[in-house]
Amino acid sequence: MRVLLLGHSLIEFGDWARLLPGHTAVNLGRAGETTSGLLGRLDRAVKDNPDADAVAVMSGTNDLLAGDDSFLHEYRLVAGRLRRAYPRATIVVHGLLPISTEWIEPATIAAANAGIARISAETGVTFLDLTDRFVDGAGRLRTELYDADGVHLSAEGYRVWAAALEETLGA
Repeated sequence: MRVLLLGHSLIEFGDWARLLPGHTAVNLGRAGETTSGLLGRLDRAVKDNPDADAVAVMSGTNDLLAGDDSFLHEYRLVAGRLRRAYPRATIVVHGLLPISTEWIEPATIAAANAGIARISAETGVTFLDLTDRFVDGAGRLRTELYDADGVHLSAEGYRVWAAALEETLGA
């Protein structure tokens, strides 16, 4: 299966070829990218990768870190364009991961994820919420899954994510 991965640093920093063995992983993540940035390069990504069997998107964290909670409009456009470009492919849009930062409250991330879930249902793509895998029973970050910054992932965090993505892809 050829899997196209789009989004910000959490995508870019993943060693997806190793994390998704048996698949051809095409990593098009860009550190620092916002959802509008992804939207701006989406047509080129689709043109350069016309034969994707699956597309995974993780975007929006940088929007929230910049204080912009209006990115859901762009997310809707991304999901819709991907569905039209790849009518037979599995399109997986991820909810935002919980992060440890003084700037973003868990309720803000939960609200964004609810919006992404609605967009997924409306555009016919799959929503993957990883929150329960990245927090403990009390809702605290599982720190072993994160780097010291509380935003980026450890090797174990990427393994947890990749396992969930494999389950979603049916691999």
